[in-house]
Amino acid sequence: MDRKLLVVTVAAGVLAAVVGCARGGAEVAAGERPADATTVGVRKAPVSSWAASTCTGFVDTLKTIATFIDYDPTAHGSTERAKRAALDLLNAAIKRTSEIKKKLADGGAPDVADGERIQQLLLTDFAGQIGVFETSRRDTEAIDPAAPNFTESVMRALSGEGNPAAQGEPKVLAVLENTPEIKQAMAAHASCRDLRGALTGQSTL
Repeated sequence: MDRKLLVVTVAAGVLAAVVGCARGGAEVAAGERPADATTVGVRKAPVSSWAASTCTGFVDTLKTIATFIDYDPTAHGSTERAKRAALDLLNAAIKRTSEIKKKLADGGAPDVADGERIQQLLLTDFAGQIGVFETSRRDTEAIDPAAPNFTESVMRALSGEGNPAAQGEPKVLAVLENTPEIKQAMAAHASCRDLRGALTGQSTL
């Protein structure tokens, strides 16, 4: 698998985040929230700071994934070391994305109508992205370094190929911009412009 394609494929999991917002709140009704979703409290965050933090969170996650493009399983001297390097990348991605999710949770929900639902879906989908990385880590751990198809297997594991949760479309901006106050706030922040440029291919991070 081409390394550039690897990044595009893995990034699909990030792009799937908050797509759930477009499906309405019924999917995350009270009592039906995933066990790993962070509970949203009553704290409300100003829309401007919430939008900036959310965009920064996505940008930082994409930057973390972009480190995968430098991974070359043939550049580590042995397949055992190549496997360890892949696991190191995934562990770092899990740690960083978990930190981002916690920061977004601690920041509170946007102070808009239906803000808590938007925040809950955001956090649930970040939890899903962490799950994609964790599945890739398990798949990588299971790879035999002595297998003749090691290189192909480790690249496939890193990409999340075959994991339905890693598939998505770049709808994140459109979803958030369904709320006028959030759309206006996003237009004012450089991190949101960076995110839009990265998702549309108009710029790199």
